[in-house]
Amino acid sequence: MIRTIRKIKKILKWIPTLWHDEDWDYYFIYSILQKKLEFTRDHIKKNGHHLDSNHVASRIQTAINLIEAVKTEKYIDLFIEEREVESFTEEQLLKSLKKHDKARNLLFKFLNHNIPHWWD
Repeated sequence: MIRTIRKIKKILKWIPTLWHDEDWDYYFIYSILQKKLEFTRDHIKKNGHHLDSNHVASRIQTAINLIEAVKTEKYIDLFIEEREVESFTEEQLLKSLKKHDKARNLLFKFLNHNIPHWWD
């Protein structure tokens, strides 16, 4: 019975994320991954049995920050904010896209390296 209640609570906490989910853009894949990492971070902070649970939670937060930067296309938006649309050069845009790709690649390298240690 207790396990059933815990599972129902888990479903309820996912509803807001799933409610906004769409199948047509990678943004939503990142949103789901980000939310899962937030739940994991919070669990490890609260109930962590690791000797280094604060460090693990900090590493998870770093991944969350990278996801946010990639999901929201932070580096592309910064590029646009710094310039008027009419004054874009192709070279400037390519640099911004390259920075975005670098952040995305860093995110997945970071996850690949760290995620095996994110358990309680």
